[in-house]
Amino acid sequence: MNDAKLGFKALKPGEQIMVDAKNAVPKICGCGCKYFISVFAVSTLSALMSPTGQELLLQAPVLVCLECKKPLVIGKENGGE
Repeated sequence: MNDAKLGFKALKPGEQIMVDAKNAVPKICGCGCKYFISVFAVSTLSALMSPTGQELLLQAPVLVCLECKKPLVIGKENGGE
């Protein structure tokens, strides 16, 4: 399907997108806190599964609540469980 038909504009490398943040909805943790810190979840990939044949260390960024230390859950209302 053609992106132009869907209303998408192809971006050139390095092109910036202007976003109006005043329409953004703040995320709030289930405990009521609205502040999060950035941490990394770390896991290993077995050498048998790795494309290099050596064990790999994988890192994934995660946002954690500053108060209760629970990870931010995307897609649930107010980050609740």
